[in-house]
Amino acid sequence: MIDMHTNLVELWKSMEKQVDAGLVKSIGVSNFNEEQIKRVINNSRIKPANVQVEMHVQFQQKSLREFCQKHGITICAYAPFASPGRNEFYSKLGLKPPVVIPDLFQHPVIVKIADKHKKSSAQILIKYLTELGVSVIPKSVSSERIRSNFQIFDFTLSPVDIAQLQELDLGEMGFTFEFSSFFKGMDKHPENPFPHRAPKN
Repeated sequence: MIDMHTNLVELWKSMEKQVDAGLVKSIGVSNFNEEQIKRVINNSRIKPANVQVEMHVQFQQKSLREFCQKHGITICAYAPFASPGRNEFYSKLGLKPPVVIPDLFQHPVIVKIADKHKKSSAQILIKYLTELGVSVIPKSVSSERIRSNFQIFDFTLSPVDIAQLQELDLGEMGFTFEFSSFFKGMDKHPENPFPHRAPKN
């Protein structure tokens, strides 16, 4: 069941109490939009330390990044590869993904830049986000790929590389985590952070 009477400010004040009690050092939010973050900031003693959101080369969230930078809030990017494994997940369930989930590893621009630097597409995708000042948490169950994901500090993306990667941003059309297919009724929740995002499939 979904609580349709969520009060984000009251929840945040309860989290502040955990800081006061010494139970946690930092508190943040996930999947909040700018208005929601601003509301928390304007009605709290402790502003969010971090916001965790979907972010990748086709969904770069420029406005949110600028907003968070202005307020001294760090960003953590989940799904930096757009989580292409979800295609197989949906297939096993006999379902069609609610939105298009791209295979960024095979994108010609990313492949070209990866070949140029003798790196993998995954490394280019991670490197680009870190260049934007974003923390990145790629998912992997392979120890080899986990080690590879750390190997991004021995090369530099050129201004041309960065310009080409910036051009891949699709804005709101690039988001892929459409949660209402799993949480029925979430799209009707008054605190749904993304009411304007409609499935593309």
